Amino acid sequence: MKAKVLKTFRDKTTKVLYTKGKEISINEKRYEEINATALGIFLEKMVEEQKRSEEPNKTENEVEKEKLEEKAGTKDKKKSGGAEGKKKKSDEK
Repeated sequence: MKAKVLKTFRDKTTKVLYTKGKEISINEKRYEEINATALGIFLEKMVEEQKRSEEPNKTENEVEKEKLEEKAGTKDKKKSGGAEGKKKKSDEK
C-alpha cells in the first residue's frame, strides 16, 4: 500500500528518515504499528492507482472530500459554471 507522511519521523526498524509530504510504500501491518505510537499519527493511506486510476496519489481524505463535493453539487457547479457563463454571453450576442 502507499501512504503519505503527515509528520517527519525516523522508522525505528529501518532507521530511515521520512519527511513530511513524502509518499512511501509500506505494508498494512507496519502502517498500523507506526500510527499506533503515543506520538500520534504519522501516515495517511493513499488511494491505490488500481482502484482510482484517474486520480492516483490522492489521500483517502482528499478523495472523500471530492465525493462529498460531487454529492452536494459544488464541484460540478464550479467546473461548469464558468463554461456555461461564457456560452450564455456568446449566445446572447
